[in-house]
Amino acid sequence: MQKIITFYLLFFFSFSTLKAQDILKEDFELGLPKKTWQVSDKGELGHLIGVEKSKFFRFHPKYKNEKLVTPILNLSGGGYYRLYFNWSENGNSNPDSTIISFSIDSGLNWKRMGSFGGGNNSLWQLDSIELGENGAEASIIKFEYKGSGRFPATYFNIDDIKISKVEKPSGIGSINLNAKIDLFPNPISNHAILKIENVEKKLLQYQIFDISGIVYKQNFIGNEQFIIEHIDFSDLTQGIYFVKIFDNEAQKTIKVILQ
Repeated sequence: MQKIITFYLLFFFSFSTLKAQDILKEDFELGLPKKTWQVSDKGELGHLIGVEKSKFFRFHPKYKNEKLVTPILNLSGGGYYRLYFNWSENGNSNPDSTIISFSIDSGLNWKRMGSFGGGNNSLWQLDSIELGENGAEASIIKFEYKGSGRFPATYFNIDDIKISKVEKPSGIGSINLNAKIDLFPNPISNHAILKIENVEKKLLQYQIFDISGIVYKQNFIGNEQFIIEHIDFSDLTQGIYFVKIFDNEAQKTIKVILQ
């Protein structure tokens, strides 16, 4: 990426590119992985309308509490882990959701990591969840469908599930930055403006990453008023990216679409 950024106030920067180490990849092209995964009896394999016209997994809206559970994964030995997946829904009748949970003891105890759903007009979209450094030798991920049990409703579709060992964000935390953050326009054609207001005077960083890892990162200093950055995406291919803004205590992440 070009060294882009025009700032009104700031800074110094660093640049790095990281290729993630994939721990798990499943695109369902070989069918439902029932020998290694736990798949509910009503789980279905869809054809031809997955990501790039591929096969995919789907939960039928008629059934409640359907589950898709990964094999036991060894996420021990240090490292920072992130879950990626593509999802879509056919509509928004009788809204539902799919809850993603994480266990480090083979499913004896679960930690809820996020919920997705509500209808998105059949558009495949990439999302990610930070698993962090809390992995163990008996780690597993569970996708649990909370369907309405009524039909017609929305099929929840999943494709390209991947868990990767990635670079640890240097300032990840559990609370939001006390700042107003906007990135526009979104979707993006070539350039975007990142505007941050009401930020404290301290070192911050933003990262741009996709499913393969970090493609750009930039340090800057807040000034208690505002920061405006002009970001050039023209050297990147079309797709979905995440812009993460953080300090040593907190973070915010914005999903952007590059057209």
